[in-house]
Amino acid sequence: MALKKISSVFLIFIFGFYSETAKSQNSGCSPILCCSKFGYCGVTEDYCGSGCISGPCRNITEPVEPVDSIMTKKFFNGIISQASNGCAGKKFYTRDSFLEAAHTNWEFNMSVTRLEIAAMFAHFTYETQHFCNIEEVNGSSFDYCDEGNMQYPCAHGKKYYGRGPMQLAWNYNYGSCGQSLGLDLLRKPELVGSNPTVAFRTSLWFWMNSVRPVLDQGFGATIKAINSLEWSSGNQSAVMARVEYYKDYCNQLGVDPGSIDLLSGLSSGSIDLPSGPSGGTIFTLKNNCPDTVWAGTLAGKGLELGGGGFELTEGASKKLLASAGWSGRFWARTGCKFDASGKGRCDTGDCGGLKCNGGGVSPVTFSEFTLVGDGGKDFYDVSLVDGYNVKVGIRPSGGSGDCKYAGCIADLNANCPNELQVMGPENNVVACKSPCDVFNTDPYCCRGAYSTPQTCSPTDYSMIFKKACPDAYSYAYDNVTSTFTCTGANYEITFCP
Repeated sequence: MALKKISSVFLIFIFGFYSETAKSQNSGCSPILCCSKFGYCGVTEDYCGSGCISGPCRNITEPVEPVDSIMTKKFFNGIISQASNGCAGKKFYTRDSFLEAAHTNWEFNMSVTRLEIAAMFAHFTYETQHFCNIEEVNGSSFDYCDEGNMQYPCAHGKKYYGRGPMQLAWNYNYGSCGQSLGLDLLRKPELVGSNPTVAFRTSLWFWMNSVRPVLDQGFGATIKAINSLEWSSGNQSAVMARVEYYKDYCNQLGVDPGSIDLLSGLSSGSIDLPSGPSGGTIFTLKNNCPDTVWAGTLAGKGLELGGGGFELTEGASKKLLASAGWSGRFWARTGCKFDASGKGRCDTGDCGGLKCNGGGVSPVTFSEFTLVGDGGKDFYDVSLVDGYNVKVGIRPSGGSGDCKYAGCIADLNANCPNELQVMGPENNVVACKSPCDVFNTDPYCCRGAYSTPQTCSPTDYSMIFKKACPDAYSYAYDNVTSTFTCTGANYEITFCP
């Protein structure tokens, strides 16, 4: 049965797309950190007080939000209630023990934010399976003694496997942590698994020393700091589970998670993720246009990628990671002007700000994907149903099946009929509208009596699009020659190929 290509306005309803308030990302700081008027990132009043330009800024005369009010009973209980009644941790971990531990750490208390709590408890949840586990499963069977470490030598008969919310492991961590907390954890590592306040204190110690310093690099960097093996081996299920918890907790705490760049280290070879359903799909968005474009992203199913949108200067590229089952769109925006808070508009493809609040406004060229759909195949296409603004090409790599190149590599703006033209500020054609947008009639929009493949046929305008770009959707039911499939591939999406 032929499938109808639906315009972006209706897709928003069908997919239930949601929007999130855009936060400032232009400062270069993580949304968890404040950016001072001098452009430096931090969490103290020097950064978050007078002169703060982005992040969790606060009036220097106002008190920091107490961790007690962030970590509510409802929030904590909502996590631990998901552990089964037979879990040892369910009777061990409590909100009070976390708060008692937090109150012993002055720096944490004076600077913690809701975003940081969301990130921290996302990792706690994953490491302990909703506070079910106190100790690492089968941890006693592993050797976590670094005999070459002379500063913190292993005590006879003691085991240094993972314990506590952050699963503290290795003798050097127990030794250093115990020294900092005034506890002899090197000779008594079992304290971490027998006293809930100590367990949370050790996790806070690890967080403050190993995780908070990389918060300005994004949530993906916190995963790498906690479990570098999980990160470098491309354990997609573990990475995405942590991200899902993080986004859920941000939503519960009423904060924007910001951009989650899981592939920040890929270009340097520090991450090696397999392609396909088990390892996720890597999208590489590349700008070959002679000017800067601003990529827009919108998820129909799954996580928002790239924070909803980002800048791509000439020749620049960015990698995004999507899990199996993800569906959504990518497009290029042109002629954009944004202020420091990300507010502004674009001449074409506008979506409400630097970080998109919805789909791109037509006319715009869309690249569309559904990963691991029917038969385990990826489905992809380039669509001109909502008009055209820039050339787009999709090139699969590493997959099996048809895996054909898809795209529209002709300059439709140069041959756009006068009645469809969109003129730019320099009196040049910057986009070509769809006939549906211009004439708004049932035959052009494939609606009403023309809402089936049998009744909605190509028009003179759609045939102009099809002749120029035979591998792209030209109208709503043009799926026979315009939808492509591939299995287990990564995809390069090039603007102006």
